[in-house]
Amino acid sequence: MVQALQYMPCKGAFEGPWGNQDGGGIYSVPDWSATNVTRDEVWLDLLQEWETVLTQWHTIPKLREHIASHKDEPLFSDKQVEQLRNKTGRWLGAHGGQKQVDWSIPVHQPYALHALQALSCTVQDRDKQLFPCLLAGVPTGCSEAIPPSSCFIPTPVDEGNDDDSWVLCDDNWKGARDDPDTLESLVEEELRQGWVEELPSLEVARERWQGRLAMMKLNIVQADGRKPRLIADATASGTNASCRIPERFNLPSLTDVRACNPPRDSNLCQHGFVMDIRAAHKTIRVAEKDRGLLGFKIPRRGGGFR
Repeated sequence: MVQALQYMPCKGAFEGPWGNQDGGGIYSVPDWSATNVTRDEVWLDLLQEWETVLTQWHTIPKLREHIASHKDEPLFSDKQVEQLRNKTGRWLGAHGGQKQVDWSIPVHQPYALHALQALSCTVQDRDKQLFPCLLAGVPTGCSEAIPPSSCFIPTPVDEGNDDDSWVLCDDNWKGARDDPDTLESLVEEELRQGWVEELPSLEVARERWQGRLAMMKLNIVQADGRKPRLIADATASGTNASCRIPERFNLPSLTDVRACNPPRDSNLCQHGFVMDIRAAHKTIRVAEKDRGLLGFKIPRRGGGFR
């Protein structure tokens, strides 16, 4: 295999095709081997420190074993996490960041948002709205447009729908109606994880959010070999239609992917992996004023709100 790769032609430094889109916004390109890509070296010393430590811990083979055995516990111990945090804290201080990093975890969001905000400021991330929104609770864009990130293509926003377009859906889709036991167990898990708050009645919800309510429709997706999955349809309730988003994003096409392979000036074998954070969107806290727009009902116990 190695010998065969040596005979593959190398793409020249200025040779096309060129990948243009990676989904990361207007300042991001997918082809890092291109000579016209400007790399910010501010990360370099931190990455080298992390790489040294992770190599010493034999992280790659441990990660393979972790995935293969379907373990639920964290890959790193508390002591290892603390060691990486200390290195990151020293790096932030050396680059003009905070001397004392706040590693606390805000309520209802399992992320060290204060530390991530400090990191974002130190590297001068163009999206200055992200962490203030996460810390305060993300808006839905139903009352006013979501703050622009300055990383995607600006687009005009219309007036959107008013509150008279919001619907209090009384029932759910067929998949949820036909399997009430599974529906209730999935909602119980959402409550246990803290992703949903249960209220005793619709009247309590009306008082809390001053009548600014919408009730979504639930459904259950079942696929062979996979656990049942709960989905909430905010289009049926009118919430999606009333969102104002002042930017639009583009996703990479297959052409963009092909254009980046093989990298320029290299015929070495390439490796890749896909990483997904389970239920990532459910771990993001919604702004209190907008939570009433993400309600739902189940027959046996009333309603819940995200």
